[in-house]
Amino acid sequence: MHEGYIAQGILDTAVKSLPSEKAKITKVTLKVGPLTSIEPESLDYYFQELARGTPMQGAKLELIQVPAQIICKNCGNTDVYGEKHPIKITCDKCGGQNELKGGAEFYLDSMEIEE
Repeated sequence: MHEGYIAQGILDTAVKSLPSEKAKITKVTLKVGPLTSIEPESLDYYFQELARGTPMQGAKLELIQVPAQIICKNCGNTDVYGEKHPIKITCDKCGGQNELKGGAEFYLDSMEIEE
């Protein structure tokens, strides 16, 4: 359900940035990390519903996944966090302590606008 609030925030932010009243947004691109728990289908549904009757009606919503990384503090070994690579506390190569970097990103990256 939080996707509805997120979609409304995207809509509000995008519409406020329009250069004129005649401008129309045709595409919105978001950057999303794997730790955000965003359901793309749900976000798109709310986005399309809330955009009706606004300058964003019919706009395409594109989500680009931003990867998180698992990095060893000792040797610097790096791996991509995800379903195939769950986070491990210790490094496979040296046994050092791993840390998770990134993955919580969620921001409006760009918009395409027609005048």
